[in-house]
Amino acid sequence: MDDSCLKISNSCDLLLFSNNYNIGLGRQTSGENQDAHEKISENLDESYGWLMNTFATDTSDSVKAYWKYLQHDTKYITIGYARKSPTDETKESRIRLLQLMVNKLYFRGKCEEVFVSPICKADQPILERDSPKLDDLLLHLKGSHGDISDLVARVHFSQKPFRLVIIDYAGLSTSPNDIRIFLEQCSNIKEVVVDHGSSFEILSRFDLLKNNDLDKFKCRHANVKRSK
Repeated sequence: MDDSCLKISNSCDLLLFSNNYNIGLGRQTSGENQDAHEKISENLDESYGWLMNTFATDTSDSVKAYWKYLQHDTKYITIGYARKSPTDETKESRIRLLQLMVNKLYFRGKCEEVFVSPICKADQPILERDSPKLDDLLLHLKGSHGDISDLVARVHFSQKPFRLVIIDYAGLSTSPNDIRIFLEQCSNIKEVVVDHGSSFEILSRFDLLKNNDLDKFKCRHANVKRSK
């Protein structure tokens, strides 16, 4: 099996990650925001149900291989990162689509924590994203542990190494030089895993910084289609 590009899927152990998914769910809202919060929560529950049905039947060799890799390499903390570009859509729609990405990182990528940049372009400098904080969006995301600044702080103040999972190359950035700056700032990120949908690609820190694997992030293909 070639560890540089594992093809993956798994129906087992799904529930092992339900506790991680529930971390920090639903912060309290009050007064005039309660009705909007309940409406969004209903939409998120529907997304959660769809995701459980999808990944409970996902038994492709790709996920199985990725899971086997994780089970044999437990020295890293696996965290996820998702971003969404500025587009013309309602707040409820953006939250729903972001939630699907968060869900995917937990249940398919098997992340222990997930961080989100709710509105940012693929070529926006990573360390400058989410300023000011978009708490009006983040507060509605189940399982979100914060934005990019929280991710950087999480990695910086830990003595353990991390594995960062993203959804396609553009899920992190389309600027190789900016990714280099980000990795140099976050020295505890030792591995980046790219979920391409049909396969997972595992990129070591060494290959990214020394073997020109960062060049893979240069070109963005057609936008990844999300569920409507």
